[in-house]
Amino acid sequence: MKSALFVDFDNVYSGLRKLDQASADRFARRPQEWMNWIIDSLALPEHVAEGARRRVLVRRCYLNPQAYQRFRPSFNLAGFEIIDCPALTGEGKTSTDIHMVLDIVDLLQHEAHYDEFIVFSADADFTPVLRKLRRWDRRTTVLAIGFP
Repeated sequence: MKSALFVDFDNVYSGLRKLDQASADRFARRPQEWMNWIIDSLALPEHVAEGARRRVLVRRCYLNPQAYQRFRPSFNLAGFEIIDCPALTGEGKTSTDIHMVLDIVDLLQHEAHYDEFIVFSADADFTPVLRKLRRWDRRTTVLAIGFP
């Protein structure tokens, strides 16, 4: 199964940090560990042929370089393309959401025909694009921090 992964780093890291600093640091410093879980242990849909595997062909991490520059090397080593989303306001707001949505829509029409789009974020702003993906008959998987 061909998958594309989009990580909202700031959202995930800050959510984990509220729960447990050590978990946040593990997420940021050892992304290959949780990537292995996504590839090897995250359940595949029932319609996928027996013996099929998830192939994460696109790995994109969106982060604020002013706040999280120190974590770039870990994601580079894990094969991620890093998209810088610097703060655009005095309150530290970035344009991560719109960057992710535009990239998702671009890949929706890509010739590779990705079967699954994985969004690693607890941001509800992604709901409309997730609905669009489902209308195009693509599997959507959301990994979120801080929800029961």
